[in-house]
Amino acid sequence: VTKHNDASLITTTIVLVRDCLNDAHAVDL
Repeated sequence: VTKHNDASLITTTIVLVRDCLNDAHAVDL
């Protein structure tokens, strides 16, 4: 089990989710 890869995957997921939320927010505006 490589914790580094798991952390990177989680970080990437968070970034993608934030980008999606930002895009949705921009559309609302």
